[in-house]
Amino acid sequence: MGKELTITVQGKDTRVTVRSLIEMLERALGVLRELDARMSENQRAGMQWEVVRVSMNSPLTMTLGAKIPTNRRDNSADVVRTFLRGLATFEKSATVPKYFNDDALNETRKLVNLLNNGVARLEFSSTGEEKVTPTLHSAANIDEIVNKQHAFYYE
Repeated sequence: MGKELTITVQGKDTRVTVRSLIEMLERALGVLRELDARMSENQRAGMQWEVVRVSMNSPLTMTLGAKIPTNRRDNSADVVRTFLRGLATFEKSATVPKYFNDDALNETRKLVNLLNNGVARLEFSSTGEEKVTPTLHSAANIDEIVNKQHAFYYE
């Protein structure tokens, strides 16, 4: 089992809808998969993420663990660290973190945008790393990055 990532999600009325939970997991996994593909020596043998713990107390807390295929080295700690530090970067500035391509930016934007749609708070953490609680400020910074990239193409 590789590095673990803990996700805490709180709904606007203390409960989280199933739709919001599924979308949050799809978006977070989309970013993790994209980072894994960009950081991996063997992009065909991607990590699988498994639920290793869930706490039903409010707020809902879920821990995901990376299952590493036998034909590749375990870079799950690097992927989780890059994910968390990338989220922290977006919260501070309109800067593209290393390994975040357009797809990772798009998935991160959709993940953070859940704060507009039934989710009151998201928190991501892992042992040895700072907790990250993204806000809509991250979404604004990602939009600024994307708009700058598109402006370049139009000029």
